[in-house]
Amino acid sequence: MFVLLLVACDTPTDTADTADTADTGDTADTADTGDTGDTDTGDTADTGPQPFFDEPFDTMDTRRWLPADWKLGDTQFDPFHGRVVDGGLNLVHESDGAGAWLGAEFYTSDLFRGGMFSARVFGPKGPGTVCAFFFYGEADGVVNELDIELLDGAAWFSVYRNWTEADGYEESATHTSTIWPFPDGFDVSAAHEWRMAWGSADVRFFVDGDEVATLALVPEGEIAMHINHWTSSTWPEVHGPPTETLMCRFDGIQAFSLPE
Repeated sequence: MFVLLLVACDTPTDTADTADTADTGDTADTADTGDTGDTDTGDTADTGPQPFFDEPFDTMDTRRWLPADWKLGDTQFDPFHGRVVDGGLNLVHESDGAGAWLGAEFYTSDLFRGGMFSARVFGPKGPGTVCAFFFYGEADGVVNELDIELLDGAAWFSVYRNWTEADGYEESATHTSTIWPFPDGFDVSAAHEWRMAWGSADVRFFVDGDEVATLALVPEGEIAMHINHWTSSTWPEVHGPPTETLMCRFDGIQAFSLPE
């Protein structure tokens, strides 16, 4: 913390003049500040949502967003497959021409422990990939995770709390999930707002402002926000790998604290 000290220095002054100015009946009147005493400062104690950040993706903020270089499923992440174009981040998934798949993942340098998180997303225009907006943290094989994953025909919402591979994927004290099938006429490739309210005891999921699911489990500790685009040949609901180059686009992400 930096502290600014203002030091009064003795400087030559015309004390006669200053004495005259001290006799200021008018200023004495202004000292009567009854009006300021009436000021209602209740607004400053507002306990409503407070912004963590608002990311418009006008540019790629490399201080906020870090690129992944690992492999997930059948996809090798490559930062050059994430491109900021016309106020949005395009995550492109494509073949490398030699039988492998390339995609992109980015994660925040900041860590979070609850809040309201919203992403405006254009999903892929075809089947075979996962476009995800999620939180993830791992230490010594113990995972804490919170997911919105857009699949072929449905969204997958899930929470992992101090989960390990030995726990498996069945409903348990360390893992819970639900599938939200897309309603008739729902076009995932159009712009939709995907939101999660991560509270102290549960996570609520919203699509275009409507609550569609609640999971009664929350991650533990502080974890980073991630976005990615990848494929899997072993996850049946993905129907991967794809047969063409696909893209999902993040037009903006907002993060707020939850109201008290």
